[in-house]
Amino acid sequence: MDAAQSLITGKTHGLKDVARQTPLILHVFDGFRAGGTELRTCAIINHLEQRFRHVVISNNGNFDASNHVSSSIKIQYIHPKEIDRGSSFVKMTKIRKIIRNFKPDLMITYEWGAIDWVLAGLSLRSVPILMTVEGFEESELFTQNKRRRLIRRLLYPRCAHVVVCSKLLYHIAKKEWRVPGQRLAYIPNGVDCARFRPSDPADRGNGKVRLGIVASLIRLKNHIKLFRCLKEMPEKFDWTLFVAGAGPELNNLKQACADFGLQNQVHFLGHVQDTPSFLRGLDIFCLSSETEQMPMVILEAMATGLPIISTDVGDIKTMVSEKNASFIIPLNDDAEYTRALLELISKESLRLEIGKANRRKCVKEYNQELMFTRYQELYTSLLSNPRMPE
Repeated sequence: MDAAQSLITGKTHGLKDVARQTPLILHVFDGFRAGGTELRTCAIINHLEQRFRHVVISNNGNFDASNHVSSSIKIQYIHPKEIDRGSSFVKMTKIRKIIRNFKPDLMITYEWGAIDWVLAGLSLRSVPILMTVEGFEESELFTQNKRRRLIRRLLYPRCAHVVVCSKLLYHIAKKEWRVPGQRLAYIPNGVDCARFRPSDPADRGNGKVRLGIVASLIRLKNHIKLFRCLKEMPEKFDWTLFVAGAGPELNNLKQACADFGLQNQVHFLGHVQDTPSFLRGLDIFCLSSETEQMPMVILEAMATGLPIISTDVGDIKTMVSEKNASFIIPLNDDAEYTRALLELISKESLRLEIGKANRRKCVKEYNQELMFTRYQELYTSLLSNPRMPE
């Protein structure tokens, strides 16, 4: 066992059975949890099938997302051992050894948690680096950390390419981090439109309007805003809200419902495993977040043919159909959010019309097949014309 191999531990799915000439992609995550970025990566890897070999680095040893990778994929999962022990120089030396050991044809780094690998890869100048940016950690959601902003400005323009999922991030990468336009790609998220298909309108409801929200139960998702606005609904309207998601705010949110007198109309379901079935059981999808980029759940609701009421954060207003745009409400305007709820709860025909328009736009612009094609073209381009770090 060489020095680099002594630094890693993990499991392999047939990686050695693939010819060496098959390009190797090294993916680096802070943790390969079953979250949005990681699950999208799994879907892309599955779609690419045998075109590439893959190695997934999880700095914290979390490999929950690996269960979503097809067993036919040739892939190795690596948890670098004791990578954080010692000085920054020692850590960088260990990372460089691992990169040299695998000799990847392309290294894809995901978010800030992989920044040490970006620096190590740039210093080696032997592998093109694709930096993937999905958003910011909670500490940076409203204001970027000055030190991190400087590091991004120094490192990201030297990567072979930077890819972002939202127009807002594209603007930040170009204007603030100074990534040249020719090295910057906007690839919107994609959804499986066949899996997230609409229900038969005849199967919906018995007069009661069913609203739903899918979001972690954390303060930034701002569920209380939604409860506060629903409290203003006239008693003549028969509605129920289903809250899907888990998190530390559960007890506070239940207490807020009790305070608003909504405890009989709001139902907390916890984590919902079958999201497509959950969405097909709704009439209206709601989101009240204080911050987002390009939330997958909005695309899933659109694919399911639902009208959407949401705060105007991230790309949401440009994601939904033109018919739905007036129901994407400025963040602090409770009166308008309440108006939107009242209008959609009271008008079934409008709900169906908007839902159909959302479905059409999702199929046309956000089908996951389009996303797969864009990523495959980007990977192929970087492998065909590798731009090594300067």
